[in-house]
Amino acid sequence: MGQDRETGAAGNAYGHRIGKAIAALLQLEKLSDRSNEVRWRGGSAVIKCCGPHTKSFGVTKKMLERIDAVLIACEDDSGNIELIELAVDRFREGMTDSRSSSAARCATRDGRDIRRS
Repeated sequence: MGQDRETGAAGNAYGHRIGKAIAALLQLEKLSDRSNEVRWRGGSAVIKCCGPHTKSFGVTKKMLERIDAVLIACEDDSGNIELIELAVDRFREGMTDSRSSSAARCATRDGRDIRRS
């Protein structure tokens, strides 16, 4: 199933809500109100959230240049969340360019691939 404006907005709201909760739980300093970018292990990272049926997630290429890690919060069907840290180099190994013209500068990873690693 593709994404439309409504489901995209719902996914964005979900990601910000879960990312904010994870940052608070781990007592991480948020670096921006517009993204889930946080201070992480002496550098910075972004928290990306994958719901149970999320097929992929993206990080802008510009953000990949300034962060050290991608923290992926994978939620299962029961509501449990597993947090996975991926170094930027490792993220780049499996990324593909976004198919969306509005996100032309965005790289995506397959959420199912992350869960299998």
